[in-house]
Amino acid sequence: GINIRLASMLTGFTIELNEIEGVTERQADSSETTEAAKTKDTSALADLFK
Repeated sequence: GINIRLASMLTGFTIELNEIEGVTERQADSSETTEAAKTKDTSALADLFK
């Protein structure tokens, strides 16, 4: 929150966060140590700079 607001003020751009499908939710059970699968798809990141 704070970093996004600061970046917005410094750059003069309006930054909007959009949730995308396919992101796994965090599990409340802390005994599991599996990490979410990482993606090589950078299209969501590229869309931020259009």
